[in-house]
Amino acid sequence: NFIEAYSSLEQRQESVHSNNHDIESTPSTESTMPVIVPAPITLPRTIVIPPERSPEPIAIVGLGCKLPKAHSVSELELLLREGKYAIQEVPVERWDPELFWSENKSDVDKTYSKIGGFIENFEFNPKDYRIPPKMANQIDLVQQLALSSVADALVDAGYPKGNGIAQKDRVAVILGNSMGGESSDDHTVRTRLPEVVRSVKLGTVYPTLSSERQQQLVSDIHSTSNNLPTINEDTMPGELANVIAGRIANAFDFNGPNFTVDAACASSMAAVQSAVNGLRNGEFDVAITGGADRSMGVPTYVKFSKIGALSPNISAPFDERANGFVMGEGCAILILKRLSDAQQDGDRIYATIRGIGASSDGKGKGITAPNPKGQRLSIERAYAQAGFSIDTVDYFECHGTSTNVGDKVEATVLAECTQPTTNKPRLGSIKSNIGHLKSAAGAAALLKTTLSIYHKTLYATVNVVNPRSDLPLDKLTIQTHTEEWEKSDGLRRAGVSAFGFGGTNFHVVLEEHTNSSVTNSADAVVEIPSSITHFSVASMDELANATQQLLDGKSVPNSANDSIHVAISSESTDERDRQLSRLLDTLNKGRNPGLLTGRGIFVADRSEHALHNRPYAFLFTGQGSQYLQMGRELASRYPTVRRTFEEAEAVFQEEVGTSLLAMIDGLSSMTLEEQEACFGAYK
Repeated sequence: NFIEAYSSLEQRQESVHSNNHDIESTPSTESTMPVIVPAPITLPRTIVIPPERSPEPIAIVGLGCKLPKAHSVSELELLLREGKYAIQEVPVERWDPELFWSENKSDVDKTYSKIGGFIENFEFNPKDYRIPPKMANQIDLVQQLALSSVADALVDAGYPKGNGIAQKDRVAVILGNSMGGESSDDHTVRTRLPEVVRSVKLGTVYPTLSSERQQQLVSDIHSTSNNLPTINEDTMPGELANVIAGRIANAFDFNGPNFTVDAACASSMAAVQSAVNGLRNGEFDVAITGGADRSMGVPTYVKFSKIGALSPNISAPFDERANGFVMGEGCAILILKRLSDAQQDGDRIYATIRGIGASSDGKGKGITAPNPKGQRLSIERAYAQAGFSIDTVDYFECHGTSTNVGDKVEATVLAECTQPTTNKPRLGSIKSNIGHLKSAAGAAALLKTTLSIYHKTLYATVNVVNPRSDLPLDKLTIQTHTEEWEKSDGLRRAGVSAFGFGGTNFHVVLEEHTNSSVTNSADAVVEIPSSITHFSVASMDELANATQQLLDGKSVPNSANDSIHVAISSESTDERDRQLSRLLDTLNKGRNPGLLTGRGIFVADRSEHALHNRPYAFLFTGQGSQYLQMGRELASRYPTVRRTFEEAEAVFQEEVGTSLLAMIDGLSSMTLEEQEACFGAYK
């Protein structure tokens, strides 16, 4: 009833504002239908802290990403659901293993690893962001990935190109990044060529050459710069880490704070913490946060190789074969609001952030060695802020890098912190799928866990063939297969960890959100959206009397045990009274209140008699109902629908040789008109 009433309210709101809508159409891997954006509504924002609760939950209302083998959130969800492995050998156009790789770990200036999670076939259109082509050539790919991911996340949140956000000066952009992008390496090489020339001239061979040969040698050295990017006024802003956030604020005209956070491999978690704190403090109303990383050049590989941190062959967290991490690249974006604002705006809420804990390792065994004390502190602080026990958490998305010491310490600390009364908590790591995204790793982990909660699905951690015997698996379980996340009591909750080079630790607590309530630590309903009026009675005979009492300003008891439940959607007190009067008039005339559903009035009879004698009908609407993204929301909410999609996809692939889901979802490489024309050919 709540869901139906809320949907009815949204539909009637759209009807009211239909004359004031701006129609925006943005090709995206996440949304290919025209997005109707209501005219901006400027309302005062207040921070709502429910009594006897932790700070207000923060709602995740939009998602976007560009990740290895997953250029959209829907592609990422499919990759996770199917347990795909996105690690591959470095593409030769990135760097040539013949030049820089050696199996011998002792070889100077060589990397012993040549695998990673790489993004391929990514296309960036600078015109979408009002960037001149000449300038675009100087913008590092890490900034391009971030711009594209934010654009998708805004569409996903219902704000294409940032349109529809009431106050753009109240939008913050806070991202995590540690080393900028790879272009700075090329710029360094270019500027150091004069040193190379001088070294050659001071060598033993150069003086023995003829003047002509000497000139030719110097010319050949300088010619290497032809394959390197030129340096001009756009070079520095194109490579700096802080401009990743600034470029987004500039492209979408956001005037809240923008900055980039560096906490090494926990950078994106630090960015999320800053975003959450800023929202709770009322510094801004919308936060675009997450992380981006594209430091996959030869220098990064060589430096990590000399630490001995990389795996030469596999990303396998928690498995006996784990022998180091595999690097990955990409961007993951989350759009955040205070929960009260998200509910007021009618946003889709993927999950809520209930708490974030941060800590430093202090003085440990070494600057790069994990410290159990530091990790434990971040976990304890996160659940103290969340206001509930870690024992209510079903799943932990670990930092899980596949290093021998790191995985063991992390699992041991979690086991020591938890005392579950029923099932053992599950462990997992997205690094098993796409590798370690370094400064964007935390955001990728948050993205996976948010999807897990929203889709009520526990995704597999791949490559776990023989779980490590030194892990506390008597208290924890590795999630090795994809399955429905069953929950008979309470809400789905998860913890997500990210740890940074240099001894910094973060733990984020996520919680499932329901459309009808905000929950306290005991999972009891404490709030219902003001736009929904809900009451119940024991039988239909009592319904008219209860409706009249509400019209008279009196309260009506509400019990889950009652057979008759009513939900009414309304935008104001006056409309609510009109709705109640309409219901009362229908009842007094002896008519069926079920006829009022089109007006946002829903009456449900939950009595055993009604459930056993309720008539059902199946409606087949024909060809006129097809549209892009049709049924995908249902599939994301209901396993039965999702399985039907999967079965249809398998049949379609076999019979037609193409993807049905790709046709339904649309293609980012095509305009809306092209997609509709292509789609229409199959109707």
